[in-house]
Amino acid sequence: MTNQKGGDRKMSSCNYSAPCPKCGESMDMYTESRPYDTASGQCLYCGFYFYPKEDRLTLAEVNEARTDGDLKPLKELKAWED
Repeated sequence: MTNQKGGDRKMSSCNYSAPCPKCGESMDMYTESRPYDTASGQCLYCGFYFYPKEDRLTLAEVNEARTDGDLKPLKELKAWED
């Protein structure tokens, strides 16, 4: 379906309904697979919503997680690709 670099996928998005985790009513859900997998949703009964937020960990945060996972700390973060 995809490669490690996010190659072409056969499907890029999907809309569906699912039970709201807050009130149990049906909420609108949306998934997207380009440029990476994400999901969002909104409930038109109680107002609950969620969406992906893109941000970046600091070098200290990355190294703390790497140490917890038995990986060597980094000296610097890799540059982001656009």
